[in-house]
Amino acid sequence: DGELDNGKQHGQLVIRPDVGLTAVLLARAVERQPGLDQRLKSGAVIVVRLDSDAQSGCVRTILSKCAIGKKATENISYIGNQASNFYLIEGEKSDRNLVRTSDLSLALSQGVTIIGLVDPKNTTLPQLLLDCAECELVLDKPDPAAITLALSYATEWTFIPDLAPETAELVTPTDLVASVRPNWSHEDAINHIRKMVSQRAKDGT
Repeated sequence: DGELDNGKQHGQLVIRPDVGLTAVLLARAVERQPGLDQRLKSGAVIVVRLDSDAQSGCVRTILSKCAIGKKATENISYIGNQASNFYLIEGEKSDRNLVRTSDLSLALSQGVTIIGLVDPKNTTLPQLLLDCAECELVLDKPDPAAITLALSYATEWTFIPDLAPETAELVTPTDLVASVRPNWSHEDAINHIRKMVSQRAKDGT
């Protein structure tokens, strides 16, 4: 509790809305894999396929602060000299700078948990990681309930899921960040989300 704290607002603990949304979607994906929550702490090799490239930093925050603990590191090249039980590998746009096979082999031999992140923009993970992965977690597109939870976590407002499903699935984590303001109501936030999604549709982006 509070690991994803983004500070206090009006005396209340709040969670960044983009992190909150991604946390809901990640939790759903983990729940679809029985026992995975425990295996994450004991040498699992997992590929996480993101719905949005904006989720990458959010997943990094969630995993490093909640799933494994304070020893988490993002850089597998440190495996030989840093005590850690968790490594996060983010896909590259090309295969030029991928993690070395020797580093991955060492990680596997030491039983650390390895998680590879792939965003929708054709990023590439090391083939050895893909070969060893015991499962893939696929983050679904947002739905009204997930957005409602994320906004509630961030603001402690009482929300009802009044976004249409076809609108909700087009919402990005950064849309939620842009829609939470200290002087706005939850109606203001939802209206702003609708406006951004509508504008992107008009712009064809």
